[in-house]
Amino acid sequence: MPRQPIVTLAHFLTSGDDMRPLLTPAGHSHAVARERHGLIIGRVRMLALLLAALTVAWVGVDAMSFRWPAWGALAADRLVSAGCFLTLACHPRWRRGRLGIAPALGLLVGISLAFYLTAQLMLGLMGASAPGFLGEGAANTAYNDLPYITAAGLALFPLTALESGLAGLAILGATALSMTVWPEILEGESLANALWHVLVTTGIAGIAGICQLRLLITLTDQASRDGLTQALTRQAGAELLAVRFANAERLAQPLTLAFFDLDQFKDVNDRYGHEAGDTVLCEAARRIRANVRDSDTLVRWGGEEFLLILPATTLADALPIIDRLADGGLGLRPNGNPQTASIGLAERMSDGSRDWNDLVAMSDVRMYAAKRAGRNRYTAVAGCLIPFIRPDLAGAA
Repeated sequence: MPRQPIVTLAHFLTSGDDMRPLLTPAGHSHAVARERHGLIIGRVRMLALLLAALTVAWVGVDAMSFRWPAWGALAADRLVSAGCFLTLACHPRWRRGRLGIAPALGLLVGISLAFYLTAQLMLGLMGASAPGFLGEGAANTAYNDLPYITAAGLALFPLTALESGLAGLAILGATALSMTVWPEILEGESLANALWHVLVTTGIAGIAGICQLRLLITLTDQASRDGLTQALTRQAGAELLAVRFANAERLAQPLTLAFFDLDQFKDVNDRYGHEAGDTVLCEAARRIRANVRDSDTLVRWGGEEFLLILPATTLADALPIIDRLADGGLGLRPNGNPQTASIGLAERMSDGSRDWNDLVAMSDVRMYAAKRAGRNRYTAVAGCLIPFIRPDLAGAA
């Protein structure tokens, strides 16, 4: 019975197909990466602005708590730190979306820890003490609590375990350094106990961040996927395709699209009803996903139209994938006949596409050429039409 809370938390964090997105950002889809970037960057900017204002405002407290020149040195340190926070919040790279999550969080945590260490250095060197308005103890406590505040602030962000761990190590290292060099910070507490408190605070904040990330992944995945076929929606697919096309241009790599249109699908809806049509759509999408690579992405482009994105793939490389789909089939129609499709292929480099819209249009044109030629065909070159699901395999489909 006492283990139940741990089991419940583990189930919450690990439920789903893959735990990798919770461990490292390398496993995030384009939609999750985009949403997470916007969310974290927005919160970093907001927190940096708040910290800039609070850092300057605390100069008055220092002036009432320490003698000159101690509070003057602290004020200079605060003004420099506030300027760094303000620069982080207002830098023009934000508007161009070119600052990544790791640099943004690294700068936010780094500025906080740098301020903490330099403040402790000044307090240690100057032996600042004075019976000021607040008293030395209250002011010193505020400085000593900065690592805990920084660690707790990680809970504001949907971070992976790797990101939380790296930030936690930086906070723990800065705390250990300050407490070793200036042991008076401990105020009678053992070093191990103080570091344990920082570690616990960081761990709790890290769990909160992972839970946020889990929720973000779930909601983003639901919003970006077609509820019926589980393929990407057209909007999410277009955003992904724009990124894939830009990456292919930058790396001088091929990018192939395969435009599928299920043959005579309207007849299924008219004769057997929309429920039967939904079953045909779901089975076709399932079989396509089952027979392509992990790097390939299926998008539901229209009612019975699907777009398969094949990154780093030439037309020659795409043909075996189409043949594999033909061998597996796209499922059966309600009357027992195989469901076929007309397919048009286009490739960025060989077709000289200017942008991703041009590439989609080319694959669409070729798909319609296959349909006009009698359906159940695919083509990558004008006038060259190849049967898709062959008669000897149709019965097995």
